[in-house]
Amino acid sequence: MIKSQVNASNADLYAQLQNEQNKNKRMRKELNKLLKHVYKESSLNEQSSREDNQAGEDESEND
Repeated sequence: MIKSQVNASNADLYAQLQNEQNKNKRMRKELNKLLKHVYKESSLNEQSSREDNQAGEDESEND
């Protein structure tokens, strides 16, 4: 009797573990997408900032 209860409990815990592992995998994928997006936006902003700075330097040289 006890052995069957332990086996059932283990099966339930194993199913929960697999469920959590799948959730973690999905969250890691989402996190990677977000990190790529943030990195891309950061790179675009940095490039835009550099161009703005260059334009400002060019204007001050012309003064």
